[in-house]
Amino acid sequence: MDRPVRPTYPRDVLPSLQGLPELWQTLYRGRGFMLRAVAREPRAAATSRAEAAVQARRGDILDFKAFSNLALNLLVEIEAAAVVGLADELEGLGWPVELEPPRQALLARAGERLEGTVRLDFPDGDGELVIPLPRVPG
Repeated sequence: MDRPVRPTYPRDVLPSLQGLPELWQTLYRGRGFMLRAVAREPRAAATSRAEAAVQARRGDILDFKAFSNLALNLLVEIEAAAVVGLADELEGLGWPVELEPPRQALLARAGERLEGTVRLDFPDGDGELVIPLPRVPG
């Protein structure tokens, strides 16, 4: 079986990759900070607690991605110093927390709103998140 022959393009026909890193930075969100916590309670309760903690600091949850019942990533916009308060609150619950950049760097940017990620890991998850579906008449 013959493979199709790929056409070759002259150098000036291919799009330039110059400027791609700058474009990628505008598309890739949540780079201002990364907070990772291991929740020590059931997924639903931990998610509600983290959401309330973000909102109590006048932060906004912009997006989320659930990885079954093992982890949840939240894209959050929040003031830099409030990120430190958020980390402290979650640590106060007995949750191990990692924060990047370090607390001092975030406190130095006080007053600046950052877009970053809050990752919650659920060590008791089994990878089989079941979402009950409501009965539909008919």
